[in-house]
Amino acid sequence: METKKAFKLNKIQIAAISTGLVIMAGFGVFSYWTNATPSSGGTDRVLKQAEEAEASVEDGGLEIQIDENVEQVFPSDLKEFEVQSAIHHMSHQKVEAEKKWGAILITEERIKRLYDVVVANENEYKYANTYIRILERWLEGDFSQAVSDHNTIWELQDGNVGKATGLLSMKEEEKFIEKYMK
Repeated sequence: METKKAFKLNKIQIAAISTGLVIMAGFGVFSYWTNATPSSGGTDRVLKQAEEAEASVEDGGLEIQIDENVEQVFPSDLKEFEVQSAIHHMSHQKVEAEKKWGAILITEERIKRLYDVVVANENEYKYANTYIRILERWLEGDFSQAVSDHNTIWELQDGNVGKATGLLSMKEEEKFIEKYMK
């Protein structure tokens, strides 16, 4: 007859295994929130300041003027990932995408300020020329390449969900603004 040996863990082994599982679970949650959440970390600073400025927007069509301090919304010390985030979130107003996280209302003042910040930090930003090309077009009122602009930034941010697939019509853009920015 065969005898089976029982496998027993002592209290130290149980404590070690439990601690390891808790650490692994914590790391998993941390990794999820820092990598999977599009507006995590420093990006919140840009979105939060833009949202606070937009809280008082009055209905006025697409020519919305916001009384804000754009230097506060886009300070001169923006990190490169914050510039990417700002352009990305602004482009959401113009493009169709399966998923969109975050939105910053486009105004001429905001585009100009972001452009000035990028030019001032041109030597610090790896992709400054890309941002400048996009923002120069936008300053001219040309959003015809917004899908490409969005996807360029989205790829720099290692996007995997939410690739832009087309331009919104003026009516769709108005609905987007009404739903997400007022």
